[in-house]
Amino acid sequence: MGNLHCKSENININLENINFHVNVSEKEMSQIMVNCDMAITAAGQTIYELLATKTPFIAVQVVDNQANNIMSIKEYLSSEIVLKYDDYNFVQKLQKAFEDLKSVELRKTLVEKMNNLIDGMGRKRIIDALLDSTNVLEEQHIFLRKVKEEDIRSVFELSNQDYVRRYSINKNMIQWSEHIKWFESTINDKNVVFYVVTNKNEEFLGQIRFKIDNQNATVSISLSEKLRGKGLSKVILHQSIEKLFEERKFVEEVIAFVSEDNIASKKLFEGLDFRKVGIENNMIKFILKRGDFYNNRTF
Repeated sequence: MGNLHCKSENININLENINFHVNVSEKEMSQIMVNCDMAITAAGQTIYELLATKTPFIAVQVVDNQANNIMSIKEYLSSEIVLKYDDYNFVQKLQKAFEDLKSVELRKTLVEKMNNLIDGMGRKRIIDALLDSTNVLEEQHIFLRKVKEEDIRSVFELSNQDYVRRYSINKNMIQWSEHIKWFESTINDKNVVFYVVTNKNEEFLGQIRFKIDNQNATVSISLSEKLRGKGLSKVILHQSIEKLFEERKFVEEVIAFVSEDNIASKKLFEGLDFRKVGIENNMIKFILKRGDFYNNRTF
């Protein structure tokens, strides 16, 4: 059975296998999409609604400004479900795509690929674009980037600062030979997300690491004293967590372990809606859930 949303109410077509839906609400349209086994649509904004409802579809580019949408569908879903209205043998190609999409296995594959494409955080990103906490860093010429091999010495020197070792689980000074082995292992570990903080001159100003274990990521952060008093720690940690959640969409919780006498760090994590859940190895354990991060804005 086909479903069609029309603006006009002057419909005089009488076909038994077509239902016309006129002036439906957003909720009604959403339900129509959910109930569909597949859809045929122009490659405009409707494809995002179909992605959100996980409705398999065939997209037809009807205007030039839909070209980017078509490219994204090809990249993230399949090149077999996109067409252009002026393609040679368009009707035959559409018929073939329709017949192919009748396969339950193909539709299941498409739905699986759709799972992480739409996360429901569009409103949050619009607010970010307006308020944009990253602007705070950019105005100070502070940047986050992925770690590089040449950062090895800077990471070593920061990690051995007295104020860093004082609040670490391992309070002993790190030996250079041990650091080399650890650093090489860490930057090649697919379960570690490692950012460094720099300024416009690429001066090393800090590090943030996330060790991933299934859906959890344990964070470790240490910043240069050059950033002290500038009020940037919270913004830097916030941006690093946002990058983590965007890059590793399966991560649901960020865990932090903080020394009980590290007042500044406790305030830092509490200020980003981390919840204290207990004590482990004489360290306070904090947890931040993905949903709380996006729902409870702090900027």
